[in-house]
Amino acid sequence: MGRGGAEARRRAIVEEIYNETCANAVNGSDVERQLSLLEILPTGCDAIDELLGGGLRQGQLIEITGPSASGKTQLCLSAAASFAALDNRVVYVDTTGGFSATRIKQLHRGFFAEDAEKAVVEEHLDKTLNLIAVHKCHDVFSLLTLLSQLGEEASEDDNNPERATMGLLVIDSLSALLSPLLTKAHHQGYTIMATVAAMLRGLATTRKTAALYTNHTVSAGQDSLADDHGSNLKPALGTRWTAVPHRRIRLSKIPGTGWHSASIVYGVSAKPVKYRIGSNNIHGAPTQ
Repeated sequence: MGRGGAEARRRAIVEEIYNETCANAVNGSDVERQLSLLEILPTGCDAIDELLGGGLRQGQLIEITGPSASGKTQLCLSAAASFAALDNRVVYVDTTGGFSATRIKQLHRGFFAEDAEKAVVEEHLDKTLNLIAVHKCHDVFSLLTLLSQLGEEASEDDNNPERATMGLLVIDSLSALLSPLLTKAHHQGYTIMATVAAMLRGLATTRKTAALYTNHTVSAGQDSLADDHGSNLKPALGTRWTAVPHRRIRLSKIPGTGWHSASIVYGVSAKPVKYRIGSNNIHGAPTQ
């Protein structure tokens, strides 16, 4: 297929998915009923769970933003390990090569006591890894295809609640796929971004899943989105994406301490927390 034909096909896919997704509106009573059936599941980090009021709520989108080395991928891996260890299906979308089965194994070991039998730990690890499906997506169109497939699976499994439930969807990094489209050279960039947002929210509802994704930061300049803690950084996906997640968590390193901080910068607020990334866990600061 020529370049022009491929571009036309991509436009058609985006328009079709956007129209289908945006047509699926629900009323308030449906939303209330659906929320009552959703669970809150731990991320594997006690401090982050405290920040979120218990953990990740199925049916909601949570954004993790922060500069490089602030712990975004580590938190994604921790949540994936935690959800799968509790017998939940996880779909992990890896856009930058950050997924590590070795790190999942390390975090999983941290869920057990030091004197736990090796055979028991390894048997549970096998089950945990089998519940994590990793998908490599290197462009937004492969992501759209995957999200569409996940939505179709949910429709096919309406009469089978066990199969219809996907505990967690992770996308690390979503901004790596969307940011390159938000330029004058890509006329459909914001339409594609709106399509992804609508599909993520739709999947969170239909699959009864928590959706966790990362959004890197860029220099804010004089932008009003710059954070209020002196870093002069802002989330890369910009103002049009601001209201997409239910909550946005900003991660940062605390210089010279070995600790990181996490705070809610969009959504229901909570007191900021500190955490440390260890060899087999991510844990909060001791209670004073």
